[in-house]
Amino acid sequence: MLRLLSRRVGILPEATCSAVVTLSVAQIESLGEALLEFTDRSDLQTWLAQQQQQLAAAVQQLTTQLGALSPQVAATVQVLSAEQLAELQSARANWTNEADLATWLQAQTETDETLGF
Repeated sequence: MLRLLSRRVGILPEATCSAVVTLSVAQIESLGEALLEFTDRSDLQTWLAQQQQQLAAAVQQLTTQLGALSPQVAATVQVLSAEQLAELQSARANWTNEADLATWLQAQTETDETLGF
């Protein structure tokens, strides 16, 4: 992915490379789709910042709704793609506790594995 990004937007700063290599598979897939519309490095940096903002907002909303999240559940939320975060926002209206969230996250993992991700 770093090679593709470099070819598309030019040489990447070390901080940007570090941010990209820490992305999950689902996030890399989202980045791969977004990459097609990037014209320069600022597009990539904007995408990375938006991804982080969406993740932070999701964790904050979940914490407000369900209380403090266990480290394992919080870490799992942190690797969701933008598409999965949108699905999470819709699904969370029916949750009353962290176990509901954990069940949903497990179903996402199983769906990804079934599809070969």
